[in-house]
Amino acid sequence: INNLRQKIYTYLNLRKIDFVKYNILSKKLENNLIDTEIIIEKTARKFVNQINIKGNSITEEEVIRRKLLFSEGDTFSSYKLNNSKDNLKGSGIFKEVKTKIKNLGDERVDIELDVEEQPTGSITAGVGAGTAGASVTTGVSEKNLFGKGIFLNSNIMMGTDSIKGGISTTLPDYKNTDNDLIFNIYVTSTDY
Repeated sequence: INNLRQKIYTYLNLRKIDFVKYNILSKKLENNLIDTEIIIEKTARKFVNQINIKGNSITEEEVIRRKLLFSEGDTFSSYKLNNSKDNLKGSGIFKEVKTKIKNLGDERVDIELDVEEQPTGSITAGVGAGTAGASVTTGVSEKNLFGKGIFLNSNIMMGTDSIKGGISTTLPDYKNTDNDLIFNIYVTSTDY
């Protein structure tokens, strides 16, 4: 049903059909069948006037706006708003995302996003001993480096015979191309 919902949205979006809302009602029947009813209704014309973002003390506003499916001047739909909320929550940076819609009349709405950030970093450490020798491992991981949504993961393992280390970084929306730039550096040194 979620796949069907996405296909309907894509169809409407590609055909530039705006100002409609749809609902998919499903009812389980006998013999493992599902009865699905799709209701498409015309809605009032509404455009996004202003997007106000609150609660982001660490994360830059650009990182939040990158996750939204709309911007100022675009047509407003509850589907875009709900998917934008899901995108923000799915980033792992925000614990809670609340929205408020203010109807301004003249076919315009203001959208207020209230985000609650959560801790995005972690530190790991470990010690191990076995027949192959002993080792000490440590690592640092961060999902929102410098508040720019940059993912960083680094680790180092020092053992009796070898030293291994690595750094992995993901730069989201590299140079506004909607593509991520990922690079990894890994080093191993062995001395018996």
